[in-house]
Amino acid sequence: MTDARHPLVGKVILVSGAARGLGRVLALALAQAGAALALHDLAPTHLEETCQQVQALGAPVKLYIADSGKGLPARMLITEVLEDWGRLDGLINNLHVHPEANLLNLDEWDWERTLEINLSGPFLLMQSAISPMVAAGGGVILNLVAEIIPSETGRINAAFAASQFGLAGLTQATAYELLSYNIFSCALEVAPLVEILDEAFWLDGEGQKRITWMVRWMARQAEVTAGSWIRRVAFEDLVRGV
Repeated sequence: MTDARHPLVGKVILVSGAARGLGRVLALALAQAGAALALHDLAPTHLEETCQQVQALGAPVKLYIADSGKGLPARMLITEVLEDWGRLDGLINNLHVHPEANLLNLDEWDWERTLEINLSGPFLLMQSAISPMVAAGGGVILNLVAEIIPSETGRINAAFAASQFGLAGLTQATAYELLSYNIFSCALEVAPLVEILDEAFWLDGEGQKRITWMVRWMARQAEVTAGSWIRRVAFEDLVRGV
């Protein structure tokens, strides 16, 4: 039975990119709100630790390792979640692969792999999640976008930037179709990549306010237009009253 402190009781949420940083802290907050968690990442490194921390809170949890940037593994991931839990109510896309090479030295493999993980992966998981969310009566999708800022030398990584703007565009382009299935979707420009990976930031005051808003969104308690791409400045305005 849900209550004000545990609005996600009975809900199953898949968190992709849960091994560390924002993904880990958000998973713990969702567990505290009563959710059952399917935790996903590309490798078990650090993900097992997240799983143990969720278990320590007494929340139901399972971990999943899959190359979600490719069609078959992504679809199998959703299938395995359904086999284990019987339903899927929420999806959070938080995987961020960042190649180091500049445009001149960026090879085709790094370009394609970055787009696979950061953009194709969320697309494939969103697409595969529609049917089970419809079966559950609706759902919520949260796509976490990194803020693109120049380095100290003024350089912006082309592949990473393309993937993040693409994810924001994907969210906006699919919003109304998803809403017709009673699935609410939103893209948040949460922070620069260095902060997304920094667990300490999300455990501090400002980070915790943002985490609280994300949990409220997953519980359908946050007021924002479905399908919005909420830029970081606007997001900071939203969480001021949290």
